[in-house]
Amino acid sequence: MLTIASIIDWLSYIISEYIYVGVFIAALSETVFTPIPTIMIFPFVGYIAFQNEFSLVELVLLGIIGGLGSTIGSLILYFFALKLGTKTRLLKYLAISEKKLNLVSKWIDKYGSIIVFICRLIPILREAVSIFAGIFKMKKIIFFVYTFLGSSILNIILLFIGYYFNGNFQSFIKTYF
Repeated sequence: MLTIASIIDWLSYIISEYIYVGVFIAALSETVFTPIPTIMIFPFVGYIAFQNEFSLVELVLLGIIGGLGSTIGSLILYFFALKLGTKTRLLKYLAISEKKLNLVSKWIDKYGSIIVFICRLIPILREAVSIFAGIFKMKKIIFFVYTFLGSSILNIILLFIGYYFNGNFQSFIKTYF
């Protein structure tokens, strides 16, 4: 039986051995399988990049590749929700009430598509926004662009944290929080 720990071990191996491919697979996986946390993966990749003496350009490229993986994963969720729509058991399974659905609808009406970009920067909301964008039939190209930009920016920030603190994420927490 696959466990979250075994999946994370496998992703760690792929990232360590094939960093660019590993980052893409990890980003796609963490988007589709939400128990895998972005906040843990990308600082680890930053640490691996530090150990391999990656340049600034290579670090940004890793973030962009991760952004592409996250975007493809988000598109899977988007199309899944688009296909199912609002009148499904999915909403009940995800504990999304009519009240929550109306609240999100108001946010989208008020802030527009930029809400996708903002949510992609917030770890808890990263995946949920894909589902809501699909449910509310957001334009695909706008969803794609904002998802890619938001994901890439967050990934790059997390990569730099791992790189700068040489994998010592606890040092980062103690220093800044």
